[in-house]
Amino acid sequence: PRALSSAASDVYKRQIFVTGIDPFELIGKKFKVNDVEFLGVEDCAPCRWMEETIGSGTYDWMSKNKSGGLRAKVLNSGLIKLNDIIVLEKSI
Repeated sequence: PRALSSAASDVYKRQIFVTGIDPFELIGKKFKVNDVEFLGVEDCAPCRWMEETIGSGTYDWMSKNKSGGLRAKVLNSGLIKLNDIIVLEKSI
């Protein structure tokens, strides 16, 4: 797939890319990124939207690498900045 940095920035306006954590561990848990609180809701498996939006080959690469994401409910507004960390609050 084409490099993430080459795709239009508005493609990712609702996305947060993370490293060092399995997003599936956040299902059913509250967590924060800076002062924004979230509730992990469910798995977000790779879909064809990624292929159309990010570029050819994205869906196949993500499926082959078991890469996907987490659907999360945003619980409050706030600011998230580059390099903010995820803080686990508690299970519900």
